[in-house]
Amino acid sequence: MGPRDVRLPVVLSCALAVAGHAQGTHSVPSLAGIPGVEVVVEELSPGLRQLGLSELTLRTDVELRLRRAGIAVVGQAQACDTLPCVYVHVTATIGSSLSAYFVHVGLQQMVSLNANPSATFSVETWHALGRIGLAARSQLADRLVDAVRGEVAQFTNAYHNANARN
Repeated sequence: MGPRDVRLPVVLSCALAVAGHAQGTHSVPSLAGIPGVEVVVEELSPGLRQLGLSELTLRTDVELRLRRAGIAVVGQAQACDTLPCVYVHVTATIGSSLSAYFVHVGLQQMVSLNANPSATFSVETWHALGRIGLAARSQLADRLVDAVRGEVAQFTNAYHNANARN
């Protein structure tokens, strides 16, 4: 076991703590009435790029899944600072044989304060449960793509539940 492999349990423990802060049904109403979203994929590490993943490939896959689910995708943002934005974060600690990963998908929207409506902020108003896991290095890219797809499926289900009444 190399030094990178020793860090895997630590990364997995941290990811479990973050993923344990799960999405509740209270966040679903924040999806009601949203006419469309942008998609932003956070910059991937060089190690993930060496495995064949790219931000463009992930964004294209997410956009396709959203459109197939009947959710309009508008524009191509670099940051979530205007329209509602599906934000995708993928990270991994790549070991010599085994890798730990974490995938997070959330929806960020601009919100304002009741006390000061001119003060606006980009805030995550909904998030999927999060995906963590271990994978052989040779299977990591496929596992990450599958995890992102699972998170996007949670979003499309929540979006349709929130907008079924409208």
